[in-house]
Amino acid sequence: MSRVSLQDSINPKPQSEGIVEKHPRQLAPSVENLLAQDPSSADPTMSSASSTPSSSSPILGSPIRFSSYEFARTTTLLARLSRVIHDHGYRMPRPKTVEAATANLAAYLVNQQPEGESEEYDGELRGADCLSYKIQETTPPKKFKPTPTNAAKYDGQQEPRSWIDDYLQTVILHKGNQIAAMQRLQLYLKDSARAWLRGLPKGSIKSWDDLVDAFVANFQATYKRPVGIEELRRCQQKPKEPMRAYIGRFTKLLNAAEDVSVDRAIDAFSDGIRRETYIEELGRKKPKTITKLMEIANSWAGARPR
Repeated sequence: MSRVSLQDSINPKPQSEGIVEKHPRQLAPSVENLLAQDPSSADPTMSSASSTPSSSSPILGSPIRFSSYEFARTTTLLARLSRVIHDHGYRMPRPKTVEAATANLAAYLVNQQPEGESEEYDGELRGADCLSYKIQETTPPKKFKPTPTNAAKYDGQQEPRSWIDDYLQTVILHKGNQIAAMQRLQLYLKDSARAWLRGLPKGSIKSWDDLVDAFVANFQATYKRPVGIEELRRCQQKPKEPMRAYIGRFTKLLNAAEDVSVDRAIDAFSDGIRRETYIEELGRKKPKTITKLMEIANSWAGARPR
């Protein structure tokens, strides 16, 4: 049976490149095969077996023999794996001994982080690809009851920070947490917002704060701002425009307005009317509510032209 040398493993041929594209757990079989080989057969310049230090692998449960030359190459490979794993949300220190290298890798492969940290993993990946593997692998709280996905979804039109804060609170009210919120976010986005999430670099989101920062930065400049008093004042009745059409345009703006008092809204509507007799009537009746204002205006819309 042919053997793959450590030289090929450490410096793979172009067709073998892409180690960083794999899930770190998918590297387990190749690493175990690598550690199972007799290094002295890979390079005739290596030390003889009698001078090869040995170590017991926690992955294989059998001795591994390394020359000092091969030890350096092996720890280099494991260090590269450490960096890949670190990029996906895990901390694995650069190994200084064969024991430390294989122990750290074994700890990762049995779903535990080195140095006593651990996480729950059930073999499933959850959420968008932009989430780190650590987030995708973490099992949501057992009491978490996902919210219905047929609710109104974010399309980039609402103010982003308020929406993402409300979304998190909704998940928490259903016994979830930030991890659960990140994993299910894609189900509550649509159109350009969903496309934005899918377009983020793979593994780039490693925390809730990362997600919020990216979300707000992207949609802060593009979301539809609420209407203010200036927009209402610019809403003027056009020449020969029917009163009903003017009422419709003004009401649509008013429904999207924020922080506009009733008095200022009534003044803006009155200022936009072209007919003097209607303006005078509003002056006499002095409506105090939007409802009363619309009653008066609709009476004009239903009246015959004078």
